[in-house]
Amino acid sequence: MLRIGINGADLEGRGTGVKRYLSSILPYLECDNSEYFIYSRAPLPEELIPKKRCFIRRPTGHPTDKSYTFWEQLVLPRRLKKDSIDIFLSAGYSIPLFMKIPSIVVIHDLSFSAHPEWYDRREGLRRRLITRMSARRAKKVITVSQFSKMELANRYRIPDAKITIAPNASSQRNKASGRSVKKLIRQKYNLGSPVILYVGLLLERRYIRQLIEAFGIVRKNHKNAALVLVGKNQLNPNISVIELAQSASVKDSVIHLEYISDAELAALYGTADIFVYLSSYEGFGIPPLEALSAGTPVVTSRSSSLEEIYEGSALLVEDHTPGEIAGKIDLLLSDGNMRNRLLTSGKNLTKKFSWKKTAEIINSEIKVLSEKL
Repeated sequence: MLRIGINGADLEGRGTGVKRYLSSILPYLECDNSEYFIYSRAPLPEELIPKKRCFIRRPTGHPTDKSYTFWEQLVLPRRLKKDSIDIFLSAGYSIPLFMKIPSIVVIHDLSFSAHPEWYDRREGLRRRLITRMSARRAKKVITVSQFSKMELANRYRIPDAKITIAPNASSQRNKASGRSVKKLIRQKYNLGSPVILYVGLLLERRYIRQLIEAFGIVRKNHKNAALVLVGKNQLNPNISVIELAQSASVKDSVIHLEYISDAELAALYGTADIFVYLSSYEGFGIPPLEALSAGTPVVTSRSSSLEEIYEGSALLVEDHTPGEIAGKIDLLLSDGNMRNRLLTSGKNLTKKFSWKKTAEIINSEIKVLSEKL
């Protein structure tokens, strides 16, 4: 029986991209002749771990408000050794650096190396050092796009043969909002029409300020339009969404929701008329795929992985000026033929990605590694 250890600490707390990735592939990991030991600091919610006998929980009791690096590098390796783990899998950029167990690490992007100015100096240094060393010490590196594979090869000099792409996917299956659901979500948040939606952390690299200014321009032709921003505000320098909306004279039409349930998020995706996701750097960018899966047209950026994945299925922004962004939004609102063409292409695009396919790639890499034990 193959004993596979998994870093489950990435499943703790509220949703992140790493949490979404790991929780989505777990149900599809092969249980034939394999056991999966899920290590976490605190006990994980029941719904996050598949109810199969091959999944074994291993909370270590380490406080979640203490150093994660201490737990990962010192506490976790001892537990792995105690349980006689054969292969270790981490979906969150790093592995215990001084253990001898063959490892697979998923590195989603290298934003902290490409743009160190976006990170706290100490945290950025920690991420760069541990991620680089993890990529070199792991037997296999998984990443989510051709762009991120090139980043790993160019910045960390990881051999091409050592890197495999196992892309993200969408958890949104269809247009999750009939008329009744749309009506309820519009009433709850007092939404006008059309609805423009953004989902993700509010970061400087995602042009949130420019989006709000662009929305101010859009409102000149669409007096009842609403802009909904879903995600924690991490703008730096810090400024509230209300302040940004006020400066664009759209305070009463911009709604900021820091956190909502998956059910409400699905309803918002389906209710929105346009989804906007701009960024200067992404390893993949799941939200546009989720919007397309919900039947909502997308405006995104001609940059990094976003161009690689979404060109032909979304309108792409190049200069990110408020005027250009507003123009793309207006175009999608006014040109029904273009909207339908992009949605048709987007529907075909979403069929290329599934968490089952992603897990199958990881299953294959585990099998290859197990044959070398």
